[in-house]
Amino acid sequence: MGSTMNGQLLYIFAVAILDAAILSWVALHWYRRTVSRRMRPENGDAPARGADLRTGVQWSDAEGTSAERVDAEGAGAEVQVAVFRAEDDSAAKGSVRDWPAGWRRIAAGYCVGAALFSAVITTAVLSGMPSPPLSAIFGTWWIHAWPVVPTLILLLLLDRRGALGVVVTYLLAGSVALAILTLLVQASRWSFSSAPLTNMFWLTAGILLTAYLPLSLLLLSGWRRIRAVMPLALASTLCFGLGLLVFRHAIVAAFNAPASRDLLLDLAVMTSHQVAYYSLYMVLALPAGWLAWSLLKVLAASYERKKFSDVQLVVDCWWLIVTAETITVCLVTAYGLAGIGIGLAAFGAYRVGTFATLRLIPVRSAGTPKRLLLLRVFGHQARTESLFDRIAQRWRFRGPVQLIAGADLAMRTADPGDMLAFVGGRLRDVYVTTSSDLPDRLARIDVRPDPDGRFRINELYCAARTWQETLGELLTLNDVVLMDLRGFTRNNAGCVFELERLVAQMSADSIVLVCDKTTDYKELSKLLAEAWRRAAGGASAPHGAALTLVTIERNSRAALDALMGRLLGRGEPHRVLTLSELAAPA
Repeated sequence: MGSTMNGQLLYIFAVAILDAAILSWVALHWYRRTVSRRMRPENGDAPARGADLRTGVQWSDAEGTSAERVDAEGAGAEVQVAVFRAEDDSAAKGSVRDWPAGWRRIAAGYCVGAALFSAVITTAVLSGMPSPPLSAIFGTWWIHAWPVVPTLILLLLLDRRGALGVVVTYLLAGSVALAILTLLVQASRWSFSSAPLTNMFWLTAGILLTAYLPLSLLLLSGWRRIRAVMPLALASTLCFGLGLLVFRHAIVAAFNAPASRDLLLDLAVMTSHQVAYYSLYMVLALPAGWLAWSLLKVLAASYERKKFSDVQLVVDCWWLIVTAETITVCLVTAYGLAGIGIGLAAFGAYRVGTFATLRLIPVRSAGTPKRLLLLRVFGHQARTESLFDRIAQRWRFRGPVQLIAGADLAMRTADPGDMLAFVGGRLRDVYVTTSSDLPDRLARIDVRPDPDGRFRINELYCAARTWQETLGELLTLNDVVLMDLRGFTRNNAGCVFELERLVAQMSADSIVLVCDKTTDYKELSKLLAEAWRRAAGGASAPHGAALTLVTIERNSRAALDALMGRLLGRGEPHRVLTLSELAAPA
């Protein structure tokens, strides 16, 4: 019975995870296309002159032509631009290589959860062994706590070097601790051998043998393109998979009762055994589908109530995958159906331990949260996603991030609420379709941290006729603006409007522009000069301050680290230019 159940569960979990990955990819691409379509002007709208529907932006009638703008040597000549070259050593000195704020609290919470999870599994695995030695208890416990390593890598946003450091530290710490424990036991008996060294080897081998299969599944489900939706898809596919398992066992049990056996055989005679079987399963699929939908709604509602962050939801999905693999490989073979209960108890211990620890340790604020507004040239998905992952995700430990939704970041910023609205056909309800919708959408902006101390990404979905008004309101709510102008030309009319509003509403020291060799510096300098001239009479006129411009030729880790440092006020400029000098060829 145990081996049969083991194989059935292993098959169900493997298929559910693969199906969830495929469904997540399909759903996110579908979602991205829907977002792109809803950004376009609808029938009856009157797009502004020169609308660029391919990039999702449009010309503003108020901006005028390049010929109408003043020359950079005129009204804007006194404006200075502090240029930072992210690839330079001087810029790298300002890079941010420290750990995220509150990392000790996060590490403590999930280490406690991992310890409790492993304690339950270790107790079950060693329960049949009379008086297991301390080395076996510690070794088994350390082996089954391995998921804490990918958990911390994801939660703390570690790069490859940091991730490798955590992996090596975990292996060395466990091996050294086991060797010391073994040596102490030998010393108490005054009987020494090579066991401390061999135990170090077998602990490392045990971790690798235990982790290689579930770790490959974690990497699959943690792929950046799908991990925003993977927990929801996995919950659904597991419901259907387990429903099929229950149905199969119910069919087998039904043949033990004469009445139900005769009914099933008569149905098979009237149709066929395939039709009879799958027809009955479709009847069962209805309550299974209802259960899956209810679970999705519970997850989305819990997310809206800030019970967890989007990253915590991904991590919990990982632990559920590890639990499923442990159940199928270790627990069901020894305990049968009771092994499922033991595995769920271990997952519950992890979740309760993590939740309680994070609640007991208060979030230590590093100061007033800084709100970041992210603007960009649309149409460069891979480059924008890389910038988003390296900057916006790290900024979330310092404050919330706001942006106007677009197809380029749809697969990175989707959360459970977005996907539930999309699947339920209610995505239109979250759009700012008219000016009257804007106050309500702005009131929904989340500025409180989640339990892991991470702030949220606030997307505002805008129709083609409302994004300009939305931008103006967003500028009044944010402290720092990062605008990616790589690929900017005069044809990117939406960026023209955004730059003019930035200069008019924000102080120069709160604006950071990102450029590269694809940026039209001549057009940019003309635009900034005109915007400065228009803002000269206003209270927010930025004269006397230098505008920050960071050049990044490729999204390397060092370059984006330097950009993050500049957002925090670190680093020294490569040179300071006037707008006329900026427009001149390098």
